[in-house]
This record gives sequence, C-alpha cells and structure tokens, in this order.
Amino acid sequence: MAEEENKPEASEPPAAQPAAGGPRFRPPIRRESPADGPSRGLRSVEASRAERNKVKRPPLRVIAWFLIVTAVALALYFRHSAGQVDRDRQRLLADQRAVESELGKIWFPLRDKVEAWTVELAKADIPTADATSDVIDKAGLADFKFQEIAGLYLRLRADQAGDVESVRKAAQGSMRDGFTACLMRTPTGDPLSGKECKTSMDCEPGQLCNEFQRCAVPGQPYNLRLAYKSLFVLTPEWIKDVQEVDNDLRLRALRGTFDQANRIEFPIAVTLLTGAKFFLVVVDEKPSPPAAPAGADGGVAPDDEDTLAGKLYPIRVGLWRLSDGKQLLRVRRNVDPKLRESAGAIAVEGAARAATLRQAQSCELAQEVRCAIGDAGASCGDGK
Repeated sequence: MAEEENKPEASEPPAAQPAAGGPRFRPPIRRESPADGPSRGLRSVEASRAERNKVKRPPLRVIAWFLIVTAVALALYFRHSAGQVDRDRQRLLADQRAVESELGKIWFPLRDKVEAWTVELAKADIPTADATSDVIDKAGLADFKFQEIAGLYLRLRADQAGDVESVRKAAQGSMRDGFTACLMRTPTGDPLSGKECKTSMDCEPGQLCNEFQRCAVPGQPYNLRLAYKSLFVLTPEWIKDVQEVDNDLRLRALRGTFDQANRIEFPIAVTLLTGAKFFLVVVDEKPSPPAAPAGADGGVAPDDEDTLAGKLYPIRVGLWRLSDGKQLLRVRRNVDPKLRESAGAIAVEGAARAATLRQAQSCELAQEVRCAIGDAGASCGDGK
C-alpha cells in the first residue's frame, strides 16, 4: 500500500500548444443524418414536409381535359384566321374587279391590237432585206409626224413573236435602245440622272423606278414593258395567285403590290396609253441564244457572241397608226454596225464592245428607217 501510494501518478500528456497564427487543422464537425438521429419536431410536421416535397402529377382526367381544351382553342383560332384570310382575299379581288372595269376598257383592246400586229410582222413573208420589199405609206406619213408625238414601242426576237402568249412573255424584257434614241425627236431625259430607288414608291408623282433603279419620267415612245408590268394585276395569273394564297403574309404582299400599282403606276400608264398615237415594233430575226453554261463567270452573254463575231441578221420594223389601225411602214434591213473609233481612243472588248456594237447597229437601223420615210435630216446614200 505504501508503495502504491508512493508511486507517482500518471500524468496526462501536455496539450498541444497552438501554433503561431492559430491552429492549422480543425477536425470536421460530424453531422448526423436525419435517419441516424432522432427526428426534430412533431411527426405530423415531418410528414407534412415530406408530402409537400413529393412530385405531384395531375390526374389523367385533368390532362385529358387540358388537351381537349387546347385542341378546341387551336381549331377555333385557325378557323378564325382562315376566315379572315378569305375575307381579305375577297376584298382584294373586289378592288381588282373595280379597277379592271375601268382600265380594262383602255388596256385590253389596245393590247390585243399591238400583239396581233407584232405576230403579223414576225410571220409576214418578206423575201428580201432591201428597199424592194418595203411597205411605206408616204402620203400618210407626210401628215403623221410620228417622230414628234407620243407612241408605244416594243422590241423582241422573231422566235418570241410566234403567238400572243410568247409576245406577252417577251414584252417583260423589252428595253428602250439606241433605235428610238436615233429615230425620235421627242425630248428624253437622262435615265441615270434621277435619285436612287428600289420601288416606284420612292419616287415623285409622275415618275417610275426604271431598270437602272433611278426615278425618271417614262420616255417616249412608251415602252410596253412598263405597261405590262404596271397592269399585271389585271391578268388571270395575278388573280389566280390571289385565289390560291393560303396565308396572311403572302396576301399582305399581294395587297401591297396592288395598292402601289393603284396609287402610282395606274395613273401614269393610263395617261401614256391614252395619249399614244402610234405603235412601233422592231423584230430581230436573229436566232434564240443558247442557254448560258452552268458556272458562267458573267462575261460575254451567249446572245452577244454572234454580235462580236460579226454575224448579221435581218431586222424588221413596223409602224401602225392607233386611231384607225393602218400600217404606215414595214421595212426589213440587214444592218452592219460601223464603229467610228478615233485615234487614241481606249479600245473596249468583251461585253462592253458587244453593247457598243448593239447600239451602233440600232442607230444604223434608225438611219435606214429615216431614209426610207424621206426624213430630210437623215444621212442617206453613200455618204452616210
């Protein structure tokens, strides 16, 4: 006992002294999971919380009713939309019929006459391409100074004038060229001098957006291409497009086209058509050009290859007086364009040269016509 009492007591190890700046490591606090420890609060609260945390799905009956209501709502919407499109379509067609009743009386008879005359000129049997085959009413031309008055003009190839439908299609690409510029005496403005435009809505009253995207007053003679373009809304094709449209966006586009034509192009077209006194048409006997090869780089067009090669084809010119439908002129010429290049001038090649040759040929043709009708200002004979 005495030994046990004298035995030194076991001393506890000294506590670790904290390092300077605080302890370097603190053991993580162990948290008991809810499953391991006693639940907190009342059982009813825990049960309510667990019930709220469950993902709840609506009953199948509710889902079925929702789908039915959605389907009915969509059906009613599409029915209403289709009804609105149909009502707008009928209003547009009614407006078109009102315009057609007024403009049709002017345009349709005139259009039918000039198309028939064009087909007649293209199919006429003219054996030679010289003055021996000319038909010229000099007495009528003496009193009818067509070079100084308003008229209509059309130019196309012979293969495009086989029938009325092909004439209407080809008229969409008819352009005023050097022939009318060298033949007529009516004042013409610079087609490039007006302001830039995208549509005729960008132009002043009395002006149209021309093929150069410039605002300009239509020149004389009035190109029938503009008449066909302006009055396209009177055609069966346009009416068919309106009847077959099935969406509001497309119908709005058609309405916009009609409103623009009704506001800007119809008044100009009516003024020029009613003021026209003659119809002048040029029919080129050159063959139809081959189709451009795929991947062409935009160089010389197939239609210009014969021009650059120097190949010449006869050209027919016809003139009719609109008041009585009398043909005053029919000539057929084989015109060789002459380029008068001054010393030091920059030579042009490719598409630019082809365009220059076309314009030169058109002016030479105009000189031939002026000589045929006895125009005192024309350069005729060997000195031309």
